[in-house]
Amino acid sequence: MLKAGVPIFYRNDKYPETLKGDLFVKEYPKGAKFLVRKELTSDYRLLEEIVKPLDK
Repeated sequence: MLKAGVPIFYRNDKYPETLKGDLFVKEYPKGAKFLVRKELTSDYRLLEEIVKPLDK
């Protein structure tokens, strides 16, 4: 997906806060990474909040 220019979401041992719950790593094709919170609302909208930037 990164090669296609689409950001990806994943969990990683390097960022223990992402191993459970609503926090994920979001990585962009140019290498920028952010800790993001994703939440599915009761009306099925997916909300995304950037919590903080992560190291490259």
